[in-house]
Amino acid sequence: MSSAHPPYFRLGLFVVIGVVIGAVLLVAFGAGRWFASSVTLETYFDESVQGLDIGSPVKYRGVALGTVSSIGFTGAKYGHQRGQPQYVLVEMELRPDRFRTGGDGVPDQEQLNRQVERGLRVRLAPQGLTGTSYLEIDYVDAKANKTLPVSWKPDALYIPSAHSAVAQIMEAVQNVISKTQNLDIEGTVDRLNRLLDTTERQLGEVPFKDLAASLLRVSQRLEKVPTDQIGRDAQALLVELRQTNTSLQQLVSDPAWQGAASDVASAAAGAKALLNDPALAKTLQHLERVSGRLDSLVGSRDAELADTLDNLHAITTDLRALSERARHNPSGLLFGADPQPYPLPR
Repeated sequence: MSSAHPPYFRLGLFVVIGVVIGAVLLVAFGAGRWFASSVTLETYFDESVQGLDIGSPVKYRGVALGTVSSIGFTGAKYGHQRGQPQYVLVEMELRPDRFRTGGDGVPDQEQLNRQVERGLRVRLAPQGLTGTSYLEIDYVDAKANKTLPVSWKPDALYIPSAHSAVAQIMEAVQNVISKTQNLDIEGTVDRLNRLLDTTERQLGEVPFKDLAASLLRVSQRLEKVPTDQIGRDAQALLVELRQTNTSLQQLVSDPAWQGAASDVASAAAGAKALLNDPALAKTLQHLERVSGRLDSLVGSRDAELADTLDNLHAITTDLRALSERARHNPSGLLFGADPQPYPLPR
């Protein structure tokens, strides 16, 4: 019977050997993955995760840490609560030999929370131009990327998410479109047209020819200005200013001038001492009494003083006449008579 059907026996033997070899290869290359331990990490997104599938890589600054193991909604796992938004739940399986947070290699949520405060986030990143995406774990600005509010305690390790670059771009574009839609384009164009009409009318009323003629006259006058002479005068003035500055420096550096301040200070001190002297006050009081006496004396002798002044005036008049006579006839003062003319011989 075996000799009657030899091809079937060989075919069956080949199939059995192939299955055994495939099983051996599968165990050899997949046993490490089947029996290796993993760390479950979850995050929540409030945006679309288009392009992300189960098995998509999870990287930290380009280094592969694991893969996406589940994609769903937070309401399916933790229940939908009133007032709580519905997030996209993404679970990841990470290799503990690369995802280490503690000294023993086991991640710890408390240590993760400290890194989250520093800006550790999970965000969706595009993978080339194929439309697929992967998860990138990296540090971002913690103030600009606030954590999502959750009212439950995650079952696995949790790292908050951040908006992807594509989502940020789309949000910015949407904001620009919304602001553009709110703009009054027709009103703005109408106001711009009115402004152009007004500007055209105002410009038509400007006397450009007169302005050009005035500018021409001003330029001709400026050409006649002796700029060379002004420059030479300015240079000479600068030279004189330098000489004056040198003279002032020499005057200030003169020892006599420097000692003038001390002399003024000593004079001021002497004047202050004189003013503070009690004898000065007594002298002023004595002068005040003397001036009062003189005032009273002159007031009581006004008539006599007037007569005396008249007599002094008469005396000065007589003395002036006497001096004139003495100048013309000196002998008359001695002999009392005018000289006779001497007779001339005939």
